[in-house]
Amino acid sequence: MTTKIVDAICAGDAGRAGTLARAHVRGSRDNVLRLLQAKSDFRNFLAKAS
Repeated sequence: MTTKIVDAICAGDAGRAGTLARAHVRGSRDNVLRLLQAKSDFRNFLAKAS
């Protein structure tokens, strides 16, 4: 994804670069939220198991 963003910037295609950058940030946000949810689920599992 990052290479495509750089390519769009180098080509002067600001619209495409912006679209790709927003998608990249959303994907990163979604990954962090999944990680935090998994961590919370694991802590809840451990609390119930003990």
